Parts: sequence; C-alpha cells; structure tokens
Amino acid sequence: MKLVHVIKILLLTLPAAMLSCTQTGEGILNNQSTISETVDNYTKQAPFAYDIAADTISYNSCPNFAANGASLGPFPALTIGVNEGFVTNNGNGAVKGGLKLRTAFLQHIGRYIKPQSPSTTVTPEQVKFVLQNSTANAGAYLQYSVRKKTDLTLNLDLIAPGASGDIQSLIPVRDRDAVVFLQDITSGYVGHTLTKDVRFTTTGAVLSEGPRAYNLSDTLDPVVIQGSFGLNQTIDDSYKPSTDSNSTNNPENFLGLGEYYSDFVRKKFNSTGADRVIVTAVFGGKAADMGGGAEQTEETISQIRRQTTDLSKAFGRGYSLKFESKNKNVAGWVNNVMSGTAVTEFDLSTGTTVQGAQWTCENFIIALPAHYDNKKLGEPTCSPLMSGDLTGANAARQLAVKKIRRQHSALDWNIGLFIPKDTVLGTTLQDRIANRSKYQICVSPRRNNCYLPTTNIFAADGPNVGKDAGIQYDTTKECYLTAYNLMGANYTSATTPDAKRLLGRCANYLSVCTRSSTNF
Repeated sequence: MKLVHVIKILLLTLPAAMLSCTQTGEGILNNQSTISETVDNYTKQAPFAYDIAADTISYNSCPNFAANGASLGPFPALTIGVNEGFVTNNGNGAVKGGLKLRTAFLQHIGRYIKPQSPSTTVTPEQVKFVLQNSTANAGAYLQYSVRKKTDLTLNLDLIAPGASGDIQSLIPVRDRDAVVFLQDITSGYVGHTLTKDVRFTTTGAVLSEGPRAYNLSDTLDPVVIQGSFGLNQTIDDSYKPSTDSNSTNNPENFLGLGEYYSDFVRKKFNSTGADRVIVTAVFGGKAADMGGGAEQTEETISQIRRQTTDLSKAFGRGYSLKFESKNKNVAGWVNNVMSGTAVTEFDLSTGTTVQGAQWTCENFIIALPAHYDNKKLGEPTCSPLMSGDLTGANAARQLAVKKIRRQHSALDWNIGLFIPKDTVLGTTLQDRIANRSKYQICVSPRRNNCYLPTTNIFAADGPNVGKDAGIQYDTTKECYLTAYNLMGANYTSATTPDAKRLLGRCANYLSVCTRSSTNF
C-alpha cells in the first residue's frame, strides 16, 4: 500500500478513535458551563459566614421614670456588648467575644475555591470576594434584639411609644426593638480584620480562622458592638397605674408603671413557658432598606438569617437571663438582680447551649445621687473610692470596677463604697481606712436620678404629706413598691398605703455579667 493511502486512512479514523476514548462523567470537561461559571457558583452558594459572641451583659433595675413619659437619659435596663477589648490589655486583642468567620464557611472556601496564581494558597482577598458575592452573606447586618426562645419571634417593647390598641405600637422599631449595626461587615476595615489572618494549606485545609473583631469602625473613632434596650424607661396606657384608693388625684397614681412594667419583662426572661424571651445577637436584612415603613422594618429586623424552616433556630447567639431577689422572703424585694451563673449562652443555629461558655454575674447597689459622697450624719453614703480601696487586700475590687466601666462610663456613673446609715467607721484615720475593706461597691447616676420620687407621694389629706420616704437599702426590711397590689408584695409590717410608703422605696441594683471563658 502506498504511503499516501496509509496517511488518508489514519486521518479518517483518528477522530473516531479519539471520540471512543473520551470518558463520560460530571467533570468540568464534560460540563457545559465554563470554569469561571463553576467557580462563581461555589462563591454564590457559600454558607453563612459570621459568628458573634458577646462578652458583657448588664441590667439596671432602676425604673427611670419621668412624669411626662420620656426617658431620663442614659439609664437603659438591658445592655449587651463586646466590650472587653476596650478595657483589658490596653485594648489589644480581646479573646472572649467578638465577630468572626464560621468554620463551615472557611472549610467551604478551602474545598471549592482555588488559589489565584501566583499564590499557591487561597488568599484573604479571595475570602473577602466570597463574602461580598455569596447569596447567604450579601446584605447581612448584625443586630441585637430580644426574642422569644421557642420561635425567635421579635419581642416588642410595647410600653413605648404607642397606646394600647395603637397599631403603630405593633410595628418593630429600630433602636427600640432591635439595635442594628449599619456597618458593612464584608468589606472595609471590618472585612480586612476578619480575613487578614485567615490561612489555608496548599490542599485547602484551614490553618487559621482569623481573630474575633470587637471594633466595627472604619475610622479612628471606635464603634463598640454594644446595644441597649429601655424595657423600663417610658409609660403608656398599656399598663394600668396603681389602684391604691388613697392615692386618687395624687402624683404617685401613675408612678408604679415603671416598676410594674420592668418586673413584667423580667418575668418573661424567667419564664419556662412559651412566652420566655432571650436576648439575641443575630443577623438581619439589608441596611439600605432602613428608610421606614412596615415592609422595610420586617426585612431588616424581624426576618433574620437562618438555614432552616425551624423558627427556633437562626445564625447567631442567644443568652437566657435569670433574675432573682435580694431577699425573696421579705415583701418588696422582687426578682431584679442577676448573680452567679445567671447567663446561659446558646448557639441559635443548633438550639443547644455552648459547651464551656462560662459567665459570672455580680450586682451592685444603686445609690441616690444625693447619697453619693453624702456627709450627713445618720444617713447612708456611697463614699468615693480612695486609693487604698483598690490596693493590697482590696485589689480584687479593681476587676469589679473594670467590669462596671465596660458599659457604664465615668460620665454617667460614679463608683464608690456603700456605707449604711448610722455606721461608725472608727475614731482614728487608720481605723476608718481599715474598716472600709468590709464595704461593698456601689454605683450612683451622675446626670439624673433614676429612682422614682420619694417626696410628694403621701396622701394629700394625711399627716405624712410633707415627708420624704427615702430609699430602703436594707434587704432584711420590707420596702415600698408603688404597684405593690399588682406585683404580689404582701406586707406584714404596714397595713395602710402611707405606712407602706414610710418603709422607703426599694433599692435598685446594677447587675454586670461577663464571659469568663474562651470556649466558643
């Protein structure tokens, strides 16, 4: 056979031979989509990326009442935040709380996203690209809110701003029902902080997940991941005033609402039923939709990110709070403080408690502003701190002061030692200094008084009309609640309304709970 015929035969049979050797399957070569489209799909389908853990929760039981229904100032009831990094180690590297990237998200990147040449590993810039372009993460904004435990329905603070039956009061309101952080967490300084230390091996295994960020700022001014809720600040006719028959036409007729409503909210935290609420750190909708209106509010606050139809689960963390009484056996002392292990932390994506997450709570008496540095004989005082109060055998107090200052600034709150009335400190300077070691830390508001009025609260036609009821700081004695008939206070030492008022208003407390472990 001539050479030219052999070449023709080979040319005719070669394509068929090549076709018969081609493998079948679902690989990229046989997929009609291009390589770039396949990578884009992996980017778009990346799982939810963010985890948030708070490290400080505080509660102020002072009702913060104003006669016109307005707030008196910086006295929210409940505050939650990531604060440790700003008061510990000079603000460098808090490890017990903050925002970070979830393990499942990083594992997805390591498995499906290929390094960009010349790098042999996935880079932080690639991680940021996935954050910005994945469906599950685009437009996700961090928020704090109080929600039902069983279905994470938003718990509205119905005591403000509308009256009972007002439909507007049923619409979620930003900064009242949820604190939404408008910072973009996919880019800018926050995105850089979250991704800069993420590292992968050449095979895609995650070597480092990066730090927890506790500052959301893109500028030199810090943005603390902290939110506060009233829950004790204003009034409306959703909650009835005192039905005390002797206080008709008396200014105190409406003073019990603050106490009653805040106690109502605490009972919802303590509940074991379907109405139980928890404070949550979750992720809502798009901040650009914050312009107002019910639909935008629903998307940005009520509709939180989740991967299941189970309404009891969502991405983020939940914190159950347990309130107890300073003396449950004495009338007037309601469940208004947190102590010990009052906080339980949940992973809301699974509905289970976070194993190893330890919280420690302390509470501090709130003194009237008039009782701070009070030098009147026979009266209590919240005595300003001296250098010896925080050193030597008293050095442990420094930690308590730092914990208070995480969320309660020196601009708004004084800190001292509470010395009860009629206390004899000692006859010499040495005795007075030595005796201070046995007294507990107290706090006192600086700019306004959060307590309910103690004067002009007695029956107008009675013998006590000009008296000052004062504050009852002694938890072994009964104390006065305006709405005692609604709050279950059964007095044994006083039978008439004025006699109950003479007991003195019940002291209030600031409870501060801090995360004391690095388990997440």
